[in-house]
Amino acid sequence: MISFDTTPRVGLAFNALTGPQLNNYEVRRLIDRVSYNNGPTRIDKALKLADTYLFTPQGGARKDSLKVPTSSTRKGHSPFLSKCPFQISYYICNT
Repeated sequence: MISFDTTPRVGLAFNALTGPQLNNYEVRRLIDRVSYNNGPTRIDKALKLADTYLFTPQGGARKDSLKVPTSSTRKGHSPFLSKCPFQISYYICNT
């Protein structure tokens, strides 16, 4: 999970919890700790962080798993999305 405004931050990596810690309570606890500063959103930077860290072995991603980023935003999509320097599939869900 990556939260982002002008700067993306990894709030929950795929390898953050293991063994008995990998349960509903602990996942929700970590999600509740993710902060958002209510600034302009730079989804392009968040997608780049997902590509360069979260979807890698260092971020806990499995080697042969399908990597599909999703985004949930409050207001439309970022104007910076068209400037992404890499090709990646995405789905934007406005909530």
